[in-house]
Amino acid sequence: MERILKTAGLLTALAITTAPAHAVTLDPWTISGPGTNSVTQNGADGGIFNYNATSDMGSPVTFTAQTTVTEGGTWNYLWNYTGFHAYYMVTAFLRAESPTTQVLVNAGPRNCCTSPSAGFNFSGESSIDLAAGDILRFTFGGDNQDSNRTITGTLTLSDVAPVPLAPAGVLLISALGGFAAFGKRKSRAEKA
Repeated sequence: MERILKTAGLLTALAITTAPAHAVTLDPWTISGPGTNSVTQNGADGGIFNYNATSDMGSPVTFTAQTTVTEGGTWNYLWNYTGFHAYYMVTAFLRAESPTTQVLVNAGPRNCCTSPSAGFNFSGESSIDLAAGDILRFTFGGDNQDSNRTITGTLTLSDVAPVPLAPAGVLLISALGGFAAFGKRKSRAEKA
């Protein structure tokens, strides 16, 4: 019983004092590249990047989403890259760069209708170590050699924040500790 009390007390103390830590802080994002493109902030450090351009037919069209790291650490993020780069000899790529390079997508060339041809949807979770002052870049895009020269897509980056213990969890742990203490008192009273 004493072990239960100590464990419940320790878990309660940890749950109450543990706050979610935000390891990295980023400046607002920008996007550059040909055609029409836009960026929307997505949460504390994420972004949604849209592009619409035409293929150079044999030379990849590249877009760059960029930000400056204001507080370093390990950035854990979710990414989703969707798009349509037509049908013939289609490629799609996505890389995270700063200071090392992570290849997240390197697809194609493919013809109708195997991804990335006729549309694509790639996603995952990753992390990257960053220092204050680093420039964090995501380069993405692709190509086709189709008479339909369309290159459109959306890259979504979302910060994965640590999940704190819910208040209900704290209450449950506290209640278990209280039940354990009550049981111990009752046991002592019955022995006396």
